Amino acid sequence: MLFRSLGPDLMLSEFKPPESFLGRSFIQLELPKRFGVTVVAVRREKEKKVILPKADDEIQEGDTLLTVSKPGAVNILLGKA
Repeated sequence: MLFRSLGPDLMLSEFKPPESFLGRSFIQLELPKRFGVTVVAVRREKEKKVILPKADDEIQEGDTLLTVSKPGAVNILLGKA
């Protein structure tokens, strides 16, 4: 997991999604609503590319999520997954 500060109230994070996210779409997970975490890109290991996710894209095994959020939000998300 990688974190980078984008300012005092904003973090860029890169992490593997929890197993409970696999096969679910971004709209189903409601990450912005539930945790204040916005997925801005997905690194697709199988396809060896980075995509801009759409709401109906499903998280796949091997994906890495790149997110923007307030500090601590990703840790809360991972703790509740």
